[in-house]
Amino acid sequence: VGATVTLFSASVGACNVVGETKSIVAFDGTSLTATVDQPFSAVPGADCEYTITNSTTVVYLDNTGSNSAGHYDQHLIRFLTGACIDRWTTITSYSGNTIHPTRAMLLGAKTTPWISGNVLSQSSASTFTLGFPAVNTSANYRGMWITVRNSLGASMGQSKIANFSAYPSSTLLNSGTATVVPPLSHAFGAASYVIHGWDDGGRPCENYGWGQIELISPNCDRVVDEGDFTSTTSSIVGVEVTTNGAGYTATGGAFTATGGGGNGVAGYCKATTTPGAVTGDVVITNGGAGYSTCPTIKCPGHSSATPLHVITCTLGASGVTLGSTASLTANAYTGYVLSIDGSGERHRIQTYSSARVATVVQPFTDAPPATGTGRYTVRGCTGEAGAMVCTNCPRIVRADVIDNGDSSYSAT
Repeated sequence: VGATVTLFSASVGACNVVGETKSIVAFDGTSLTATVDQPFSAVPGADCEYTITNSTTVVYLDNTGSNSAGHYDQHLIRFLTGACIDRWTTITSYSGNTIHPTRAMLLGAKTTPWISGNVLSQSSASTFTLGFPAVNTSANYRGMWITVRNSLGASMGQSKIANFSAYPSSTLLNSGTATVVPPLSHAFGAASYVIHGWDDGGRPCENYGWGQIELISPNCDRVVDEGDFTSTTSSIVGVEVTTNGAGYTATGGAFTATGGGGNGVAGYCKATTTPGAVTGDVVITNGGAGYSTCPTIKCPGHSSATPLHVITCTLGASGVTLGSTASLTANAYTGYVLSIDGSGERHRIQTYSSARVATVVQPFTDAPPATGTGRYTVRGCTGEAGAMVCTNCPRIVRADVIDNGDSSYSAT
C-alpha cells in the first residue's frame, strides 16, 4: 500500500498497457491482489509484467540473493547508496524465489514510533483528520503504518495509510485527512494517533531505483559497549546563504574557508551575477573534521561592497569520544556500528583510536551538539558461542602483571 506499480512487456509478446503507472491503495496478502487508485486504460493482458517502486516497506533483491523463503528474516538491512543511504530497519519476512522471482523483503515499519498527535475529527472507520504535527503534503504518509487510540488509550487498530489529503495552510495548518486500510474497529471515538517509522527511529524511506545494501545477521547486532560519550567533533553537513547584502556579486566556484576550529571543508559557491540581497546555496563536497562552529566562507570573485557571504551552517558529529568502559586499543571498534540515543541514526565506525575516539563514515545529522553529552551504543558481531568475531580486536593472553609503582602496569 502506497507503492507504485508499473506495467511493462514480457520477454515474449507486448503488454497492451505498457508503461502505465498506478498507486496501490489496498493489497490482499492471501490472494496477492492489489487495488490501484485509478483503472488502467484496459485490462492488462497476459504479456504484461510489473515492477513495484516507491515502497517504504518492500525491497527486492537481485539474483545474487537467496532463493530460500525466510533466509533473511530478522536480519537488519542497511542502505549504502541512494536516497536512503545509511538508513536501516529490520527484515520481517523474505519471500525468496518460491512464489515469483522477485526475492521480496518486507521491512519492519509497524512498531517504532515516528510521530504522534491528536485526531481532530473522524468521519468513518476508514477516514479521519490528523492534527499537529501532520505536514501539508499528500506524499508524506501514504503507505505508512498508523496506530489509532481512543480517549482511554485503547487501540482502535493498526492500519496502512492509503491516502492523505492535506488541508491548505489557510484553513488548518499541519493537518489533513487520512484514509486507511483495513478500517479501524469503530467509526467514532478516535482521539490520538502514532505514525510508525523504521527501526532506526526515522521516517520510512523510499529507495528509488537500484542501489547497494548490507544485510546484517541478527547475531551481528550485539552490544559491544555503551555509556555516556564525553565530547564530539563535527563535520560541516551543509551551509546556506541567508543574504548576500545589497550590491553583492560573485563569479562562483571553489570557496575558501577559515576558522571554526576544524579543517578540510571544501565545496563551491553558485554564481551571483545580479547585484542585491540574493538567496542561494553553498554546496559542500567534503565536510572536513573537527569543527566546533561554522567557518567563515569566502566566495571567489566577490564584490568589494560586501566581501563575504552571510550564511547559516549545519554541523554533524563525525568524531565521538566514548566513555570509560570503551576499549583503549586502537582499531578495536573499526568496522562496528555506533548509534547515539535520540539521533535515530547508526553509522559505521571508520577509525578508532586509543584515546577512545570513534570517527564515523558519515556524520550524525541529528546528533547532539559538540558541547553536549549523551548515551551511545557500539554494536558488533558475536559468534554463536558468544566469543567476539573481530579481526581488529587485541589478542587476550595470560600473563603475570607487575605494578610499576607509578600508576602503570606491565605484563611478562
